[in-house]
Amino acid sequence: MTKNILVTGGAGYIGSHACKALQQAGYVPVTFDNLVTGWQDAVKFGPFEQGDLLNRSDIDRVFEKYAPVAVMHFAALSQVGESMQKPGLYWQNNVMGSLNLIQAAVDHGCMDFVFSSTCATYGDQDNVVLDEHSAQHPINAYGASKRAVENILADFGAAYGLNSVIFRYFNVAGQTPTARLANSTTRNAFDPVDFGCDRRKTGCADHLWHGLRYARWHLHSRLCACLRFGGCPCFGVEMVAIRARQSRV
Repeated sequence: MTKNILVTGGAGYIGSHACKALQQAGYVPVTFDNLVTGWQDAVKFGPFEQGDLLNRSDIDRVFEKYAPVAVMHFAALSQVGESMQKPGLYWQNNVMGSLNLIQAAVDHGCMDFVFSSTCATYGDQDNVVLDEHSAQHPINAYGASKRAVENILADFGAAYGLNSVIFRYFNVAGQTPTARLANSTTRNAFDPVDFGCDRRKTGCADHLWHGLRYARWHLHSRLCACLRFGGCPCFGVEMVAIRARQSRV
């Protein structure tokens, strides 16, 4: 039986890697993107639906057409400096758009949700080892907007039983070994980098690996194991050095 996964922001850097990993794991990634910061030519692994999370009818159309079994939500504005200059833009796009998506998921009975958050929710905490239990004190509108979405997910979990996994990224960079997918600013691959993963009710944390290796591991195992499909193997957070190596272009 085909299992569709709705991937918002699937035309972006992390989202496109997620789509590749999902396809290789046997799922059908359905990319939903407004292409404001994404690239349509990065959508290579499943159907593409252009739309805006601020338009609820666009979201409902995709749920009705594909009946996804889970949502992976990467779509967001993510420039810290811009968020300080235009906070309203970030609260509207990141929070209101996410609320539309979360409400639509519940309304359509799609109760498994993976959210791409950010380490910016922790704020300025130098010389501190961070994990999913660390205090969150965002100091910019970007981090605050992502923290607000985490709160929304917690409320929807309590009210409706929505299952959610939250990933707080530190840095993601590099490209796939075939150079088919890469971000727009680097040709270096960084391996490894850590991030926090907050699983509602049973927190866990694990490693972020560059490019496809990270996507294949955490997207497939977390989507299948951390949500309704089984247990949650938990790993402790450890801070490790970033080793840069040259990627083949």
